Amino acid sequence: MQGAYYAVMNDVTRARETFQALWNFYPDDIAYGLRLTHQQLLGGELDEARVTIDRLRALPPPADIDPRVDVVESDWFFRKAQYADALRVAGSGADKAKRRKSNQILAILTMTQARSATRLDQLAAGRRYAAEAEQLYKGLGDNGGVAEALLADAVILLTQGLPQEAEQRLEPALQTALQM
Repeated sequence: MQGAYYAVMNDVTRARETFQALWNFYPDDIAYGLRLTHQQLLGGELDEARVTIDRLRALPPPADIDPRVDVVESDWFFRKAQYADALRVAGSGADKAKRRKSNQILAILTMTQARSATRLDQLAAGRRYAAEAEQLYKGLGDNGGVAEALLADAVILLTQGLPQEAEQRLEPALQTALQM
């Protein structure tokens, strides 16, 4: 609870320290490893996050194939500007999330696919992923996710030189964000 408190209070250092202690004491508890990795990523500790991700991948089944590990690993690749790897890992995780019927994880990974494809100049794929994520977030009732997907699509439209179409996506993104 202490780690969660620090995370909510945006005290990344204390949250990381707390989850590190828990992960050291319970090295087979995937939840602590995932929370630690998330805090390491937020704190810009990419080398440390990579070590934790590798430890998560070394856990025995079924933890080693948990799509939540793909969430943090694809985020790690994205932060390292290794967009092709981020797209690949997010795609693998999305497949796992679909099999588990985990739409929240699927939505997160689909947004990573959208952002990664966009950075790779695969704009049509980026728009497709953003639209898919938008629908997933709508189904979950997650207005923040819907707004994020609409914004991602607007950025792609701007990149394509379509400012009026981008504006048409930005307006509902703003309205959705205001409903939160």
